[in-house]
Amino acid sequence: MHKALIFFSGIALVAAGSQQYVAFDAASASSTYSAGNLAGSPAFAAQQALSGGSGYWCSSGSQAAGQSVTWTGVLNSRRVALGVKVDWAYAPGEVKVLTSSDGANFEEAKCWQSSTRTEVAFEESFMFDAPRNVKAVSITMRSPQSWGYFGINSAVLVAEPGPFMLVSGISSAGGEQCLVASGSTVHLEPCLDAVAAGDGREVMQFDGDGQIVSVAGGSCLALVDGDTSGGGAIATDACSASTESGDGRTVFSITSNAQLKMPRLGNYCVTLAGEGAARATSTRAIVQDCVEAEDNTDARDKFFMVAVPAFDPSSASAAKQRAALLSAAQEHLGGLLAELYAAMPSLAACGFKASFAKRTPTTMLVHHQGLSGRMGASAQGQGARSAAVAAVAPSVGVDMEALRGLVTKAREALAQISQ
Repeated sequence: MHKALIFFSGIALVAAGSQQYVAFDAASASSTYSAGNLAGSPAFAAQQALSGGSGYWCSSGSQAAGQSVTWTGVLNSRRVALGVKVDWAYAPGEVKVLTSSDGANFEEAKCWQSSTRTEVAFEESFMFDAPRNVKAVSITMRSPQSWGYFGINSAVLVAEPGPFMLVSGISSAGGEQCLVASGSTVHLEPCLDAVAAGDGREVMQFDGDGQIVSVAGGSCLALVDGDTSGGGAIATDACSASTESGDGRTVFSITSNAQLKMPRLGNYCVTLAGEGAARATSTRAIVQDCVEAEDNTDARDKFFMVAVPAFDPSSASAAKQRAALLSAAQEHLGGLLAELYAAMPSLAACGFKASFAKRTPTTMLVHHQGLSGRMGASAQGQGARSAAVAAVAPSVGVDMEALRGLVTKAREALAQISQ
């Protein structure tokens, strides 16, 4: 799972159409199997059930017949859920499901029901009576069967379609890379930079026809002219026009192994062109035979859907307006400081020095600088969140280092003439 984006939201595996399978971002369990002498061994921790793979969560196996064990999955972004799908590693005799809209207070969504299957491992879906706003889900198990354990390979939320980011599986020194739609082009960009830009270029959503719609631009991702020759090119196109073409050039689905497939064009999947793709230096999105694409060892054909809140342009608009005011204030302060430097030699003769000392004009600037310093120190150590916040200023045209430098110079100049 992509660590730098974990604060944003859950990874989702989607079946194009009316529902998505959304994986949880974090998990906990009331019981965990101890491997050897390692209590709560990571090999069987609750987090192992966040996605399918070689690992799974497993209970301790010491529970009595009437004792309940709970596995809880939590999302970073609330979703409208239709149910939950569980891939059992060790199925329980009875199970019930509870949901929470705030991650703290739970209510019953599915009451206790007995298993009708005799297998140790199988997949099972628990559909809710009505859509629910879900932040967390608790799967409660009891009545262990002959194998004595409860275990989950993976648990995913069955959710209504919602907005997401497509995070590339490639590695990059610049951080995680997102597939973004900017103008008519579709390319990779550092996710934090795309988010900080505030124009929604990274936010996408499936429609009912399996088209991936750019939320900001309203256009759809498409294979240009439906041509796969040489890999073709992925760009944006008007959704209605490309749908009418009927050749499937705008229809996508995410497979269980995180490939972005074009199901109506045969066995083609989206990948990245060029030897530099693994270093995110080549970002041209193309298509390739899905099997051949998966043979690449740098995961350039993998795209992880990170669920995000609905895009709201008002926040970015307000930030840009404030940035414009800040830039104007910075320019004005710079002009005043230049005038102050020019006037400094004559201030003492004018008797200005004494009045300045009484008014202590540096107080506000000292407070501003101290506050900025505290904010900077506080942001350090918050990982990806602080990195995202730090990327906002340059994206709206504000040079915070230059501003801090200007404030420092103004403080020093005022301190000098007030001594």
